[in-house]
Amino acid sequence: RKLFAIMDRSACDVPLEQMAMVTFKTERERASFSVREMTHLLNGGKKNTEARELCERLVERDPDLNVGIHAFFDSSRAEQYAKTMRQIMRVVEIRRTISDQDPSVNDMLTRTMDAYDRSAGMRMYVHETLFRETIWSQGTPEQWAKWRGPISRYEVLGCYAMTELGHSSHLPGLETTATWDIHTDQFIIHSPTLTATKWWIGMAGQTATHTLVLAQLVIDGKSVGLHWFIVPLRDRSTGRLEPGVLAGDVGAKVARAGLDNGFIQFTHVRVPRENMLARWAQVTRDGVYTPPPSQSLVYATLIGERLLVIPSIAAIVSQMITISVRYALARRQGPNDMQIMDYQAHHTSLMPTLAMTYAITFLSRQLTAQWKESLKLSQDTSRQKEFIELSLEMHSITAGLKAWVGWWATDAMEAIRRSMGGHAYSAYNAIGGLIADFGVMTAGGGDNTVLAQQTARFLLSSLKRAQMQQPLAKSVQYLANCEKSNTLEFDVDLIQSRLDSFEALSLSCIKRAADNLTRSVTAGMEIPEAWNSNMHTIMDASRAHIYHLIVRSFANYIASLEQEHTRDILHTLLDLLSLWLLEQLSSLMMEHRVLSSDHISTVRSKKIEASKAVRGQSLPLVDAFGWPDWILKAPLGRFDGAIYTNYFQVVRGAAGAVGV
Repeated sequence: RKLFAIMDRSACDVPLEQMAMVTFKTERERASFSVREMTHLLNGGKKNTEARELCERLVERDPDLNVGIHAFFDSSRAEQYAKTMRQIMRVVEIRRTISDQDPSVNDMLTRTMDAYDRSAGMRMYVHETLFRETIWSQGTPEQWAKWRGPISRYEVLGCYAMTELGHSSHLPGLETTATWDIHTDQFIIHSPTLTATKWWIGMAGQTATHTLVLAQLVIDGKSVGLHWFIVPLRDRSTGRLEPGVLAGDVGAKVARAGLDNGFIQFTHVRVPRENMLARWAQVTRDGVYTPPPSQSLVYATLIGERLLVIPSIAAIVSQMITISVRYALARRQGPNDMQIMDYQAHHTSLMPTLAMTYAITFLSRQLTAQWKESLKLSQDTSRQKEFIELSLEMHSITAGLKAWVGWWATDAMEAIRRSMGGHAYSAYNAIGGLIADFGVMTAGGGDNTVLAQQTARFLLSSLKRAQMQQPLAKSVQYLANCEKSNTLEFDVDLIQSRLDSFEALSLSCIKRAADNLTRSVTAGMEIPEAWNSNMHTIMDASRAHIYHLIVRSFANYIASLEQEHTRDILHTLLDLLSLWLLEQLSSLMMEHRVLSSDHISTVRSKKIEASKAVRGQSLPLVDAFGWPDWILKAPLGRFDGAIYTNYFQVVRGAAGAVGV
């Protein structure tokens, strides 16, 4: 009522909107921390924030890149494809003008394009990360020297042909062959069956000139394992398919219409021996084969892929939570009603998502930095064993995070959609499109159920090492306490005690999975049957470990910060996140006798209190993500709170909105 009384109603014919704008000012004045400093923290430092904002200005002001809301949402598939190609070529032109600047600017330009248009971002990601980085990490220095320039200048457009029509997560089952021909010093790339057709390959549909093919290397009639090969697809001048190559578009998809996902079939396509990436394995002119030190090295490139999926998930959810929080703070049923955010059911639904988004944003950046350091070891032949050990651990972490964070995000996005009622069904408010764009992340880069099990395999092997008192990877150091009882007393009023309860649960779940597998095998089951019969406990172990990793890493990160106000608000988020995750794991906590039903009742009550505390800072917290309105493309998520006027203008401005 006070807000309604102080409004200048002559200035606006939408009183509820003016109330929202006044409310936003009040909410921001209540910030207990520096939003700008938090933005720097989320971006990885002030320098990265400045690079990001420079790139955002470049994209916003360029009509080839920033096409406007109607061209973005109302275009046909063909128009989306053409738009995306124009965007990519424009980015290449811009890069030539900023090539002398810090490399972080180039990186931020790619991130900005991905945040604005995920079809364009995915095209660039396929070429610059999957294609380019695989040649760098899997190729020899000579191969990298040959391909680096053409790739960077976009003189070749590369794609990444791994999955097949009949095979995806089970890579050893891939059917495409690369047969060594000693007479011609060539490999013959071939798709022997329909199910060997490379499928879902981004940029293969109409664009890529070259591809990296993961194929079974065949020497003297015997398959010696999977290896990577560079194979031309199209003539660089005319775009015509190379002889023996059949490639095309897989057709309409749920989202990312501007990306030409395609299929590829090879019929005895010959490539020179130098086109086999040979950092880890080689074939000499005489046909002598040297295998890689570990087959896992062939898959190491997938770690980098998953390390990009996790911050991509965080970016999408951060955009969605920004839109939904602003809408919930602006929306009132009437001038005498409270903001819908103040209803308990509303903020207890949204605030845990905000807390988790912060946690995985920081965690993904830490892991990316660690992996970049590890990759340096891959270039040093004297430290290959160390790199293999680190890559096995990082594979287990990224596989588990992609699975469990992906599943969390699926639920969080649906909660966000529901929180906005019918307005979220409009494409012009971005929520539906973001959910659709996200969908590929639950399957691309590996099926989540398979990946969760790969994390569990690492945990079980690590438990065995712990029981034999052998060295453990950093992420599983707590398994050294494998003989400790989980029937300890925990005080859920204390965050540290909650963290300890996550560790106790993870340890108990891993031990139970190991015991169940042992009993099944002892009873006569083959290992695959025993594994499948105990899948529930195996997945429990994977989930408990990843949740423990997320919350423990967030706590450690907060403890490392110097600024008190920043540390305090992040501690508030940690308080909520730890309580919410305990609630999610409540049945397991009680089943494993880590926490009691009384503990869980306390957790649920405290979660409500913590949600309300975060709600009080929710607008500054989403502002810190730094998403400008033109990237969000959602009138109901506007920074200034003027949601109704702008929403109506967008709808009214659409072609054919009025008339017949």
